[in-house]
Amino acid sequence: MYSEEELTGLRRKIAGRRWMILVPAALLAAGAVTAAVLRQELLTEILTILTGVLLIFAWDLFLRPLRCYERHMNQMLHGRLHEVEGDWAGMEDEISLVEGVPFHPVTLACTDEAGKPYERLLYYDAEKERPAILRGQRVRVTYSDRQIAQIHIL
Repeated sequence: MYSEEELTGLRRKIAGRRWMILVPAALLAAGAVTAAVLRQELLTEILTILTGVLLIFAWDLFLRPLRCYERHMNQMLHGRLHEVEGDWAGMEDEISLVEGVPFHPVTLACTDEAGKPYERLLYYDAEKERPAILRGQRVRVTYSDRQIAQIHIL
């Protein structure tokens, strides 16, 4: 489901957005320093506040979601993965935000080593195309921290 090319492209996008945020912030900060040297207190305060607002707003709105998704993709490609087999019980339409990444909750009906049935809640990336799996179909799911990395229909 995930590839190194996707991760590299995402990192390029993050770098581009970082520059789009830092250049205006640096200009505002330079203006604040210049105003401080010229002893323009009101202008210094206004430019300092604008710099802080820009950094906080831009980080939270433009950069943080990409950083969360980058962390998720890195975990799926290079993290510790586990496998479980079970019957596909369904995928919900609603989207849950888990660690800053949108997911669809997925339920698998599994059995433990003693043969006792239980349900396992996993999360499927909402940015990816939904799999065409029927309810009750046997699947093998590769996951990390309840986030699905790969699905194989058995």
